[in-house]
Amino acid sequence: MQRNKHLPPSKLAILLFGGVRPLARAIDKAQSSVSKWQKSQDGGIPRKVHAVLLAVAKKKGIELTAEDLIYGRDISKSNIAELRTTNKIDARIKT
Repeated sequence: MQRNKHLPPSKLAILLFGGVRPLARAIDKAQSSVSKWQKSQDGGIPRKVHAVLLAVAKKKGIELTAEDLIYGRDISKSNIAELRTTNKIDARIKT
């Protein structure tokens, strides 16, 4: 039986976009700002960014929902590995 891991909103968005830098570029934010989101205690994303993030994700064909931005998502470890490979995500990002 495969166990799921809960990813908070910031880590999920970073994973789906392929890393901190690609996410920051996609939503026209400083890389340092996006890094701070993942380091925050709850891993939340500021609400003022949600609409832009959802619009960009939709345009890029990335499956990201408003619920994901509030609660995060449970995801299997094999899916995390697959997303890392697909998006060539920086392996240093801890999930």
